[in-house]
Amino acid sequence: MSKISDIYLNPSAFSNMSRLRVFQIFNPSSYCRQINKVHVPRALETNFLELRYFIWHGCLIKSPLSSFYLDNLVILDMSYSKVEQLWNGYQPLVKLKEVDLGFSNLISCPDFSGSPNLKRLILRQCKYLREISPSIQYLIKLDFLQLDGCCSLKGIPDCSGLNSLKTFNLSGCSNLEMLPEMPCNIEELWLTGTTVEELPLSTENLSRLQVLFLRGCKRLKSLPSSICKWKSLKTLSIRGCSKLNQLPNDIGALDSLKQLHVEEDPIRDIPSSFIYLKNLTWLSLRGCKELHFSGFEFFLDNLDHLILSDSGITELPEFPEGCLSSLSKLDLSGTSLESIPASIINLSKLDHLDISNCKRLKCLPKLQLGGIDAYGCTSLEVDHIAKLWYPRSEIPKCFDFQSVGSFINVELPPNWFNNNFLGFAMCVVVVSDHPKFRSDCNPIRWKFNLKSKDGHDQCVQGRSISSTFAYSNHVFVKSPILSCSLRELSYYENKVSFEFHLHSNSLKIEKCGVHLMFGEKVDGSSLVGEDEDVLSLANDHNNYEEKIEGDTQLIKMVKALCMLSLGLQVYLKEVFLLDSVGYLSVNGLDLAWWTCPLRS
Repeated sequence: MSKISDIYLNPSAFSNMSRLRVFQIFNPSSYCRQINKVHVPRALETNFLELRYFIWHGCLIKSPLSSFYLDNLVILDMSYSKVEQLWNGYQPLVKLKEVDLGFSNLISCPDFSGSPNLKRLILRQCKYLREISPSIQYLIKLDFLQLDGCCSLKGIPDCSGLNSLKTFNLSGCSNLEMLPEMPCNIEELWLTGTTVEELPLSTENLSRLQVLFLRGCKRLKSLPSSICKWKSLKTLSIRGCSKLNQLPNDIGALDSLKQLHVEEDPIRDIPSSFIYLKNLTWLSLRGCKELHFSGFEFFLDNLDHLILSDSGITELPEFPEGCLSSLSKLDLSGTSLESIPASIINLSKLDHLDISNCKRLKCLPKLQLGGIDAYGCTSLEVDHIAKLWYPRSEIPKCFDFQSVGSFINVELPPNWFNNNFLGFAMCVVVVSDHPKFRSDCNPIRWKFNLKSKDGHDQCVQGRSISSTFAYSNHVFVKSPILSCSLRELSYYENKVSFEFHLHSNSLKIEKCGVHLMFGEKVDGSSLVGEDEDVLSLANDHNNYEEKIEGDTQLIKMVKALCMLSLGLQVYLKEVFLLDSVGYLSVNGLDLAWWTCPLRS
């Protein structure tokens, strides 16, 4: 439908098709459903005695079914249409199972008392619909009722008898004065953007409720004390409820809860029962400005994501060994933290740390992460943590261990491990199948295999050497990488291997390399020399200095990053804060980087 021109139908075009079972004017694109291309001056003249499926997206007829024989109808879909009314009074539609009038101009809700087998009723975004027919109370097989966006709806009949109802969506019903009584078997309840002040008493019996959304309920003052009865609840989202200043004390009784989103709410404290949410994997307290806790102790074993961004947190607690043993992402962005405790290293599975816009944060401990976001940390003083990618096809010469393909075995030199060891720098060459076209480059994942002196193997995995795009062959560098603590490294033999993976249909890893990074030798001299490839790249930028309008400091920064990304020790005389520049094109040479702010 999206590619054809307008069609003009004669109302009698289907008059001789008495055995027609499927009538479908359909477009899979929701955008194109709003663009009507089929024009009929009036209702169709039909004799559809066996019609089962009637699907007409974007129909312009206000009352299209007035002359239809509908007894055999199973599915009716007139979404995005101009229909205002389907039929008058009782219609014996015992075979009807699904009705979709979403985004239509429906004014009057049909009488469904003759449709006892109806399972799905979708009236979403029917902005002119003011009331729902009382006949829905008798739809005992209805399992899906979607009324979201019906902003003129003022009342809904008692729904407590709809024992088959599993999903009930009332989000965006902003004029709904009171919620109906709820059926006890409901599993998903969506109340986002409603004016509800409290949940009806019947909600305490929702023992099978799994999902509850209460976002933007600006009049909601409290959650029911009976929340402890929601033993099946897995997802609870409470966001932007400006009058909700506390959570129920017994929230810890939600045994099945996996995701809890309490965001932009004026809550002041966390109930002590939080420690009993043993199955919680995702906790977001984003934007809870009134939550001025100086620490927290809800060290939940299964917690995978902890989001504290833009909250009132001012201090992190110490992280004892073994706590938060499943945590992979910690988001502290936009907070007033000034420091992060060194014990964060005890979060053994932490892979990503977001400290963006933590403007008071002054220092970071040594971290072993797959990724860190530090945009806008204007007070941060850190050592180099850098990624670099640039258009080349060779591994830089300073990478002592190189291999063709995505796997490399490394025979480490004798006495390689000492207190000057900083970590491993890793490099891959990514080749595009279509060099003339931009190719998206997903995060490159790496696997680091070690063997201990007593014969046990250990495999450590990480991700995101870099993530960007490439028009041609590109070299990707990340440094430094420490896959385990310095103390642990002393227990391993001199044989290690690295394996790299890139999930992309148009890109592949052609070469890889590993470089050992050290601070200074025992005699005090630098262990790393000046790599010719890197210096060449830096000199290229020197040659183009006059062609870049203005900023010579930017050129110095690029040169410093080139050196830094390969572990070369560079003394920085200026403060470089990468808050606005992350990609540079110089005379056809594309260079991009990611790093924490650098300070001399």
